[in-house]
Amino acid sequence: METDERILAILGDRFVPYCGITLAKEADGTIVSRVTVDERHKNANDYVNGGMLYTLADICAGAAISYPEKNIATLDSSFHFLKNVKSGTITCRAIPVRIGRKISVIRTETCSEDGTLLCTGDFTFYRVS
Repeated sequence: METDERILAILGDRFVPYCGITLAKEADGTIVSRVTVDERHKNANDYVNGGMLYTLADICAGAAISYPEKNIATLDSSFHFLKNVKSGTITCRAIPVRIGRKISVIRTETCSEDGTLLCTGDFTFYRVS
């Protein structure tokens, strides 16, 4: 796996380390983001905040399409919350749907430690340069 520092440098996002998100590129090229749940990630009901789940997926999708470039912009996203957890490590995988010259679509699947699907997302990106 490629180090997450290299991917973060390419992405240039300062919010990722603040959230405790790690990024990695697996041997098959899949971009994966992970976070181990702690108190800063939880809502008033002690579950992971929906914004944290969305951020994990958004960062994963953005890293997948921007790697190795940085000049992309999100055009649209659709996100579906299916389940939630109170603890553990959450993992998101980016699945390329369409990689075009200018427009690309990435699907994300976010799962709990036991493999339960927590949410899915579709992210549409525009390549600026």
